Amino acid sequence: MKIIVISLVSLLIGVGAGWYFGYTRPVAQVARELHQETDDDQLSSAAAAVFATEAVSCIDSGETQKAVQFLSLPIAHYCVVFAHHPSTNEGQLKLRARIDELARTNQVVAAQITKEMDVK
Repeated sequence: MKIIVISLVSLLIGVGAGWYFGYTRPVAQVARELHQETDDDQLSSAAAAVFATEAVSCIDSGETQKAVQFLSLPIAHYCVVFAHHPSTNEGQLKLRARIDELARTNQVVAAQITKEMDVK
């Protein structure tokens, strides 16, 4: 009888530990990763909003070159990231081609890309 009770208790402890480490820990990990992705998206959106509001303010005041300077910063940052992590994604390749064309026709954008590439 004593062996049966010890076996049953051991089985219950094993099932409980297996459930805890096999179910609750991965669920918590997924929740943390999802929370991190949401924070990253919010941070990215906030940064885009900052650049956009500054650019709109410059355009409203007639300072279009200053607006181009603000907007060239995220473009240049994207180029640095793309250079270090090239992709074969068709959308990203098209965007990179558009940026390259813009850099050929706009000196401010070209200078900002060159500056960012030199820093990184």
